[in-house]
This record gives sequence, C-alpha cells and structure tokens, in this order.
Amino acid sequence: MISRLVCNATSKKPDGYMGRTKDIVRLQKFCDEDLKVPSIVRFFGKGGMTAERLDLKLLHALRAFHSHLVVLILSGNDVSAISSPRRIAGDVLRLRNAILDDGVQEVYLCGIIERGTFPRNGDLTHRSLNAQRKKINEILRESGRYLCVKTIRFPKQYSKGLVHLNETGWMKYFLIYVVMF
Repeated sequence: MISRLVCNATSKKPDGYMGRTKDIVRLQKFCDEDLKVPSIVRFFGKGGMTAERLDLKLLHALRAFHSHLVVLILSGNDVSAISSPRRIAGDVLRLRNAILDDGVQEVYLCGIIERGTFPRNGDLTHRSLNAQRKKINEILRESGRYLCVKTIRFPKQYSKGLVHLNETGWMKYFLIYVVMF
C-alpha cells in the first residue's frame, strides 16, 4: 500500500519522498527532479512496499534525513480479495505514528486512487478494490491530515494498462504537493 512518502520542510529543513521505484522515476521525470518549491525534496522508493511490510533501510534513510513534513501516498499493494480495510488503515496509521514519534512535525495521508487492471490469477477485481479503497480512505480521512485527489478521472487519466496515471493524471496528482508546499 505504501506507494511513496514525500517529506516537506521549511527552507532549512529537508523534504523527502519514499515509495515504489517506478513511481519515483515517474515523479522525478515529471518534475525534472525539482518540485520547484522553497524547500529541499528527497525521493525514496522501493517496489512492492506495503504498510505491513516496510523496507527498514528506507525508513532509516527517512529518519536520517530529519524531515519536517511527510506525505504518505498510498497505492493498492496491501489490498487483496480477502484483506481487511480496518487492518490496512491501522497499519498505515501505525506507520504515521512511528514517523511522528521519530520527530517529524507533520504527516499527511493521501487516499488510495482507483486502479483498473489486476493479475489474471488473483481474485481481486476492480469492484472489490474500490469497495476496500473507499473504506480505507474513509478511515484515514477521519484520522485527520488527509489529502484527497478527487480531480483524477478513471479511466480517462490513466495509461493504457489502467494501473498508472497518464501525463495529465500525474500532473494533477503532483500538483497536490506543489499546492501543499
């Protein structure tokens, strides 16, 4: 589920970004490695990461970066046909609390966005992912510091595979960071 962590800071404190490698490459390419905000932004990432199964090296790197603000962006890696939205949201909230305990002043959670393609051998469908996604987002929204990207339209702003966003979708998605900073 953990797609990325973006850490923002004042002009004297660093910002960072942690998540799936492909998303980091897309973000870096999209913004030419510069979000053009008045702070330092750092990108962290690893493919297949979930809230339950985090990469400890990445968390250590995030801690060493001494971020002021972290934006935790979620994908559907934790969601399966039989997963529990409450458990997944609980894992995300525990991660948020651990980051706060490490001295980060603010942690924002971005909701899970829609997805349209699933492994052929799995039981997860578009309908079941959306039902769980909405429940997870609802729980996270109630916890405060929640960011929702409602302007992305499915499937119009997705690439051919309906898993990743197209250029217009990425632009809208990353504008949330620019507005925050």
